[in-house]
Amino acid sequence: MRRSRCKDEAFNQTAGHTLFRNGLAEFMSQHPEFASAREEVEQFFAYSEAVFFAPGDAARTGDYSLSRMETLCRTLARAEKGRP
Repeated sequence: MRRSRCKDEAFNQTAGHTLFRNGLAEFMSQHPEFASAREEVEQFFAYSEAVFFAPGDAARTGDYSLSRMETLCRTLARAEKGRP
């Protein structure tokens, strides 16, 4: 849960406001550098939303493993720096 909160904060900082799943389309249009990771970002936000706002539903979303989170972070960091 802690790792989800950190990643949420990174998205919030980049967006300039609190970012929720329903704001991802606008975020992606404003930050096209992250478009290649859109599907994974959406899955992360679905998991994060379940964990923080509907803990009973979190089990239905599956676990978002640490290795998966690390892969997403590396992908986003490369995209932010303009690397494929």
